[in-house]
Amino acid sequence: MSRLFLKTVMRELERRRLSSPFTWTPRQQQALYVIAAKRSERPAPVILYGGAFGGGKSYFGCAYGVYLCESIPGNRGYMCRKESVVFKRTTLQTLLERVDILSRPGWQHHVSEQYFLHRNGSRIDYGGLGDHKDREKVKSLELGYLFIDEASEVDWLSAKMAIARVGRTPAAAGNYITILASNPEQCWLIPEFIETPKPGHGYVPALSSDNPYLSNDYIESVREIYADTPELLAAYLEGDWNAVGSVDQVFDFADVDKAMKRVIPASGPVVEYGADIARFGGDETVIFRRQGLHIDLVARKKKLDTMQTADLIHGYVGTDVPVAAIKIDDVGLGGGVTDRLRQRNHPVVGVIANAKANDPAKFYDLKAEMVWHLRELLHNELVDLPDDAELRRQILAIKYRVRNGRIQIELKEETKKRMGRGPDLFDALVLSTAPGIHGQALGLARISHPEDNPHMPRTAGLRSKVF
Repeated sequence: MSRLFLKTVMRELERRRLSSPFTWTPRQQQALYVIAAKRSERPAPVILYGGAFGGGKSYFGCAYGVYLCESIPGNRGYMCRKESVVFKRTTLQTLLERVDILSRPGWQHHVSEQYFLHRNGSRIDYGGLGDHKDREKVKSLELGYLFIDEASEVDWLSAKMAIARVGRTPAAAGNYITILASNPEQCWLIPEFIETPKPGHGYVPALSSDNPYLSNDYIESVREIYADTPELLAAYLEGDWNAVGSVDQVFDFADVDKAMKRVIPASGPVVEYGADIARFGGDETVIFRRQGLHIDLVARKKKLDTMQTADLIHGYVGTDVPVAAIKIDDVGLGGGVTDRLRQRNHPVVGVIANAKANDPAKFYDLKAEMVWHLRELLHNELVDLPDDAELRRQILAIKYRVRNGRIQIELKEETKKRMGRGPDLFDALVLSTAPGIHGQALGLARISHPEDNPHMPRTAGLRSKVF
């Protein structure tokens, strides 16, 4: 970045600071700088202003949008959260009370139509992105400004659709901007803005200490509330995106972190494999290997057909110690792989994840039972895990619900929408740690067991028992 460009950016920021009716905190001034700098990479940059509670994120998103609409006649903005009703209870109150938009000259509030109109022709619509009606509304807008509050709650595709509408208001040319505000959450924001940000994407971390307008006891109050959950304290007070959780999160951050720092020597006379099969697109074929309590990530491959995948697995197990089971999701592409490996006399277990659980009173299906088994292994410090950032992100992203008194894991499609990609690493890991291949058939395909005649198919079930 040239010195001339930096000087130009700083002059522009100083001009805006002097002309703006708002007083920005030092961190919010940093956000202004990032916005100006990222415009050299993309005409309509996208900025994540994210981190701890009380960092001034919502205020900045609202105030900057009001400023742009007041200073650019004919500008058009949209402010939203996932649900319109939640926006009205939260972010709209920030706009009305803290930004105090209606005390500023020229603004009118059209409550029933959900928009603010300025006398210079600028307009700010507001609502949600979570249902079909909201998305259809946004598709028709031509925006110069977009603000999504608590963007982690919005699914990746809906957010992308809204962001694509920015840059379509000629009056705002040169000032297009999308601002996303969010507390830390395991979601699509991490790869998009923190791990490997794309050109025109910027990240501004927010801390409670950045906000001089908080009450004196605010930070101490947060410390007290989350004193017994250090991972939430790290997320919501220190803005740590790697230490986040939620009340419906299956895996505890501390359990996963310890497992990735733990090394247990491989032991035992046999090994088991778990494979999640993909073919085309962005999904990956992933293979894990477990020997005793030690787990290795063996392979991550894209764009393999079923024959290539079967050959890949055959190559690994053909040179290994005795293999007790190769567990594969038997739905869809996995079925072809299991058939091919069975023809080669490998001990394949075709797992039907939505089959009946061994303990149907507690678990909604077999998937929930297998996932919960992994949860117990990690909580009791019985296995190690590869120290892999993407695996950590996928594990901590998995959520559950209680349905009719039984534990149900969210659908893979739900996780994929929130993360922006499928949890392929996690799915293969779950298969590799699924309990032993004994008991009655519970939604599992046939298996050629190494202790029996390999040509004599038999059925087997997964039993919830630590191996």
